Amino acid sequence: MDHRDWVELKDIARLEGVAYQTIKKRLQRARIVTMTDPEDARRILAPVTFLSPQARQEWLSEQIASALQPHEGPQEAPTTADLKLAPGDCPEASEVPAPLAMRLATTLQPVLPFAPPSASQAARDAVVAAVPKAQRPYIAKWMAIISDNVNGTWRVCRGKDFGGYPVRTREDFQRGQAHLYDVSMASIYAKLRVAGKIIRDPEIPQTRKWSAIAESLVPRPRPGRSGHSFFADPENMWMFPKLREFYLNQARLSARAAHALLIDLIEKKQRGWGIGHYYQRPTLSQTRTAIEQIPEIERILGREGEKAFNDRCGKYISRDPSTLRANDLWVTDQKEIDVRLRDGGERLGRIWMVNLLDVASDKILGYAFGPVLSSDMVMMAAAMALERYGVPRAIHMDLGKEFICKAFTGGVRKISGEALYREAVGLWKELNVEPVKAIGRNPQSKTIERWHANLPDFDRRFPGYCGSSPDTRPEKLAEEEAQHLAWLAGKAQRSPFVTISQYIRAYCYWIEGDPKGWNQGARGRGKMRRGMTPDEAWNVKQPLAGRHIISADEVDHATAEHRFVKIARGGQVNLTFYGQLVEYEAPELFPHQGEDVEAIVSRRTFRQVTVIYPIPGGHASCVAKLKPQMEWLPENRDELRAAIRCKAAVHRAIRQGVKASRVALEAANPVELLQAEQALPAKKQIQKMFGMTERLQQNQKAPVVARQLTSEEVGRELARLGAESPTENQEEKA
Repeated sequence: MDHRDWVELKDIARLEGVAYQTIKKRLQRARIVTMTDPEDARRILAPVTFLSPQARQEWLSEQIASALQPHEGPQEAPTTADLKLAPGDCPEASEVPAPLAMRLATTLQPVLPFAPPSASQAARDAVVAAVPKAQRPYIAKWMAIISDNVNGTWRVCRGKDFGGYPVRTREDFQRGQAHLYDVSMASIYAKLRVAGKIIRDPEIPQTRKWSAIAESLVPRPRPGRSGHSFFADPENMWMFPKLREFYLNQARLSARAAHALLIDLIEKKQRGWGIGHYYQRPTLSQTRTAIEQIPEIERILGREGEKAFNDRCGKYISRDPSTLRANDLWVTDQKEIDVRLRDGGERLGRIWMVNLLDVASDKILGYAFGPVLSSDMVMMAAAMALERYGVPRAIHMDLGKEFICKAFTGGVRKISGEALYREAVGLWKELNVEPVKAIGRNPQSKTIERWHANLPDFDRRFPGYCGSSPDTRPEKLAEEEAQHLAWLAGKAQRSPFVTISQYIRAYCYWIEGDPKGWNQGARGRGKMRRGMTPDEAWNVKQPLAGRHIISADEVDHATAEHRFVKIARGGQVNLTFYGQLVEYEAPELFPHQGEDVEAIVSRRTFRQVTVIYPIPGGHASCVAKLKPQMEWLPENRDELRAAIRCKAAVHRAIRQGVKASRVALEAANPVELLQAEQALPAKKQIQKMFGMTERLQQNQKAPVVARQLTSEEVGRELARLGAESPTENQEEKA
């Protein structure tokens, strides 16, 4: 085995100046294979290529020194006559420098038979020291190779083993250099050829020879290979401004079209000069490389205009941690949850959520859920946050229509389809809150987007997690859906999916009640929270002047819904909620039948509405109360919405079977239907009958008819059931 191909780890640690264990860890991280010395199993060897350039240079010096040591007893040092070169080989033929041997750092080695550093050696060292640090290892390596070839070092190694080759001629010494320095013989010949021309050039002063050699070794960009080097050529520098002019305009030309225009311009100039001057022509690849060097902000401003520049490259909202306090800035946004849930009809789907977050503390202040994103959801979340935590100074909103509608930003409302308008004051203007719209096509400016990245950690707890995209969808989702379908068919004990109400309860507990949840348990690592939880940061960053707190009545007034309707016969105000007509009456409205009025609907109760009606000289207001026939109306909007959906489901079920029709006849209002449906087991709920077929003949074992009942058939069955008054057993069979 050639001992010069491998180095012992102890020698590597000594040359690098680090500990032995550090070298072993570096080898493991770099995944470099080591080997055991066959001659001594206690020695661990590593490739010589692992050494740094400086350590490798020192190792090469030691190898040369060991090769020059005599094998049998001391020998006389070579004389000057033995080392003398031809006059054309070296600028100073009488000097015999040894740049590699003079770098020995250990004092245990014997004195080498070299002359002391000469003036040319000092000049070479000074040249290497003047080279930029990034290129210094490369220049130092080639300067050592060239100097060892021209100063007669190969003659000293004659008859010895150098780099695994016995040295008899100069070519053998160069083969050993190529092996030790990991370069090719062709590269050594090419560098020596250039160095020989510089040495023999009489026009170059003697003191400038080695500087000229070093300058020839510095890597230079090859012209014509990249757009950067092509347009950096002084002869071609005028082309790049023209290329920018063709590319950076709102015509939005492609790189190929801009390159074609530049070539046409060069051809015109060439025809004008004739053969007196030759213009280089850039390739399409060089043009594209140069265009890629243009900063993106300049590209957007030049090609898309000032508005796109302000939207996409404008500054983010200033959030200085030292000045931002609690309730200074809120941010709101919507998100579709990444969990498939069961609704009342055991159908699977995803719901939307709206959240409000305090920027200074990352505390979630308000939230709302719904099957479809709407401004009503945003208003519910805003009402929760305003009632609990007060009024902010500014709010950062999304650009969706649910956030910038008239209810929040103001505007004008159309009255009863006529060309009559009334100015509407938005929620934020009424509360003196500064609305800040998000930057278009730049969602990273909203802090809540970073919070949304933490939400999948919560959603993964639930079966039915579907990920935010098909790429992140888990494999078990298909198995869970198959198990749910089997449960619907009566072939499984339970469904793996949770209901909407179960998810919402778990979310509310994770946000506010769980000690390890978000508001109480999530500790921040950035400059805003400094290791505190959102609740702790909220308490620490309270403003010195205190928060602007408003009462529940003020919140209700600010978030109320405004509708413009006509007063019906009898002084009634008829409003529709989720498809259900709700009637209100007041004696003050009886003389104003047919007139346009404004109804203010509270978000806390449906029992009464405030009506503003016109009178001579101005406007007056009164409270219209719910009619006695509508006393079943619930207080909660969500409960009314669920009851209306239950009623619509029963109407659909009437067309498909008689059993559901009896339930509908016995119920006085939709709320009773909802309560009856919730009291039934999951497999007997009314919604489970949706889409099913019924038997036409109740007393016979007829097969299930694969069609829906017509209205005539339903009518005949209703009449028969009313005449026969079936018993409980017959009802169960039906």
